Amino acid sequence: MMSVEERKSNYKKKIWTSFLICGLLIVFALVLFFREEDIISTSILVVGFIGLIFGILNILKYFKMEKKLRIYDDSLLQGILMILFGGIALLKSDELANMLAFLIGAYLIYHNAVRLQIAMNLDGFSEGHYWKYIAGISAGCIVPGILILLDPFPSIPLSQVIAICIIVSSTINILQNIAMLFGMGKFDEKTTDQK
Repeated sequence: MMSVEERKSNYKKKIWTSFLICGLLIVFALVLFFREEDIISTSILVVGFIGLIFGILNILKYFKMEKKLRIYDDSLLQGILMILFGGIALLKSDELANMLAFLIGAYLIYHNAVRLQIAMNLDGFSEGHYWKYIAGISAGCIVPGILILLDPFPSIPLSQVIAICIIVSSTINILQNIAMLFGMGKFDEKTTDQK
């Protein structure tokens, strides 16, 4: 079973990866908001390439990991899925351009659901209600993904709805990442003081 320190280290790595993804999503959203026609097919190719790279890195991470820790890690599955998605994105970019809204909405729902689970798991690190607020914010950030999938604003171009939802969700995720790192730092201070 993973120790608390190993879990915290794993969460911190996920948080730094999330910073990178949020930054890329904000840049994508800004370009999408102002130059929709140029960005969609190009971005699918870029996302496909990034998926291949992250997929390969996840698979390498899995095989570098100690065998006893592999049982608690999903890097192999994530790597295979990312390579699969990356390959499909590179081979079928035109078809995926038509599915862009669905893919982004599904990603925002999935990403924030994972953050909700992480926040709930990290609740044990804090004596207060700190992590419950982060979990509530994560649950609220699932809403932009649902808005993209339902497209309730037919008078506004879907690309602008997507861009706004991505910017809001990614900005909140960046603030959450900072709060989670700060909270884990507080936990480190508490455990150091107790020793």
